[in-house]
Parts: sequence; C-alpha cells; structure tokens
Amino acid sequence: MLFEDFEEYIQLAQQRLDLIHQWCNNSSKPPQEILAETLSELAIFMEELHIVTEELEQQNEELRATRQALELKHQNYQDLFHLAPDGYLVTDTRGIIKEANYAIITKLGLYRDYLIGKPFIVFVSSTDRQAFHSQLNLAVQKGKVKYWTINLQSYRGKPFLAEIFITSQYSTQDNLVGLLWSIRDLSDRISTAEQKICDSSSSISLNSSNIKH
Repeated sequence: MLFEDFEEYIQLAQQRLDLIHQWCNNSSKPPQEILAETLSELAIFMEELHIVTEELEQQNEELRATRQALELKHQNYQDLFHLAPDGYLVTDTRGIIKEANYAIITKLGLYRDYLIGKPFIVFVSSTDRQAFHSQLNLAVQKGKVKYWTINLQSYRGKPFLAEIFITSQYSTQDNLVGLLWSIRDLSDRISTAEQKICDSSSSISLNSSNIKH
C-alpha cells in the first residue's frame, strides 16, 4: 500500500468520525447506512494500518541489518588502518594531521592526542621541506602523487628515510576534503642493503687473501 493512499484513508476516516461526532452533539441518530459504512471504512483502515505497520517493521529490520553491516565494515577498515605495518595518515589539504595509525604514531614518537592537529611538515627534515611543499601542492591540484622519498624526523629519535604516497579524499559531492598518506620506513631496507654490501666486501677480501696465499 502506498503511503499516499494510507494518508487518504486517514483523512476519510477522520471525516466520518467528525460527522458522527456532530450527530452525537446534536442528539440526532446517524443514518444506519452511514454508520455501517463508517464502521466498514474504519475496519479497512485498521487492516491497512496493520499492513503498513508490518511493512515499516520489516524496513526497520532491513535498515538495522544494513547499519550493522556498515558498522562492521567500518570497524574492519579501522582495524586494517591501525594495525597495518606501514604508516598511514589522514590530513586536510594543508597537511594538518586528522588521523594516524599505530605504525606512524610509534615511528614519530608522539602520543596520538599530541599528533592529531599538528602539521605533518614539522616532521619533515628542513632540507626536504621545499620539496614537501611542491609534492603537497601537486597532490591537491592533481589528486595523486606517486611514491617519492623524503627524510623525516621523529620527535626524539634520529632522522629516517621514508617512501611516501599521497592520494586524495573526496566527499560525496566530489569536493576535495583531505589527503590519504602512505608512509614506509626505508631504514631497514637500507641497513639490509648496506649489510649485504659489507658482507660482499668481506667475502671478496677473504677470497683475495686466500688467492695470495
């Protein structure tokens, strides 16, 4: 049943009840056929009301199920965001931090409450800040910046080389509302590469020594 039809039933029933109420106030007895017709219409109205109530309850159940599914999906994304091994940030278009996952919070050496609201550029090495501004402007204008490396400085730790990727975040009206950052620490890779070079050099030196003997 359409809600427009249901509203029409309500108006019609109200008119009938008003008419009976007027007859009662005038101490006159309403015609039998009018009374029977009114009672019949009220019965139909009650049946339609029951149907609409069931339809609304079913829609509410579907909405509750949809909401629960969306909340679960949102929680899953939150868990993936916070537990990812790489650092992730959400900033506004100026680079002000709005959200950060555990990896980048740990790497930058600040509590989340102190990190939120700070401009990300304060963690960029002074030698790389001009390049950082260029990449940030490019992300805002073009919507995406490919991976590039930059030197970052944690709050109390030593500087580290990071690989960064920025992509844009849009509203449902297709307006740019923020930036999503992926930040990967390259220190371990560099240390591993340096260790391999050292191992290779040691091996070459050892082989050369054996050849001489």
